[in-house]
Amino acid sequence: MEMPDLYHKSHHEVKRDSGLYLQAYYSKMKWHIDGGENFCEIGAGPGDVSFNYVFPSIPANYGKIVFSDISKDMLDFFKSNYKLPSKCEFKVMDIAAKQGVPTELEGLFDHVISMLVMHWVSDTRMALKNMLSLLRPQGGDCFMTFFSFNNIFAANYHMAKVDQKWSPFIKNEECFVSSFHFSQDPQAEFTEMMMEAGYSHISVSVKPVAYHYGDRYQFIENIRPVCGILSYIPKAMQSEFMDDYIDVMAKLGAQHRGLKETDCENMMIADLIVASGNKLGTISN
Repeated sequence: MEMPDLYHKSHHEVKRDSGLYLQAYYSKMKWHIDGGENFCEIGAGPGDVSFNYVFPSIPANYGKIVFSDISKDMLDFFKSNYKLPSKCEFKVMDIAAKQGVPTELEGLFDHVISMLVMHWVSDTRMALKNMLSLLRPQGGDCFMTFFSFNNIFAANYHMAKVDQKWSPFIKNEECFVSSFHFSQDPQAEFTEMMMEAGYSHISVSVKPVAYHYGDRYQFIENIRPVCGILSYIPKAMQSEFMDDYIDVMAKLGAQHRGLKETDCENMMIADLIVASGNKLGTISN
């Protein structure tokens, strides 16, 4: 996903819902009276979610915020398009890196936020471990939203492994499908992963969601920035590919929900995981 400008303009309702879940979570938070709490956002992307939902959710007397992303292009777009206080910093970082997080960030934060990111990470268990290491030794909390099922993932897998027309073009399809896509119980599986990583006071819920994007053109324009496998398709064939792709999205979304295919046209059908957990020894909110 390397189209900061297009991604910034797309999926407003998806981002809004994640932002509202964060705001609801933080509305129950007992902030330090004297302030100074540090925040780290994982996968900040082009900055619209950060600016519209993260900032309004935290106390004005915070200590610092570090916005991180695996993509330098995303962070450059963020910095170029939003005016931020001097207490904000940017860090290019892969949260699933096997070598862990940068040493200077270990144990620095009171709160870690990951919005619509975990379905893209290469190693979920490592990402959970690394996020925990960002929290202070005396404790902190982590809030996450991500998709377990999404008809985008379903279409990615279908086009890469099943579709005889397009599969010869596509490689590394596992990078474009959530690790929970085929899970029979993603809620229980992710809860177990959080427990194994060392989190306490764990909360994991699954929210079935559906988003309608209007007409076919608008839908394609919104899906294009998150269709990672599109980069494998020759440019001269990409328009044809996207037409086939969104037809497959409708078919597989309908199968997942038990609906008619015509009822799922121009729609993202997904299961959104909303999760939180504390570092051992912290006091539950």
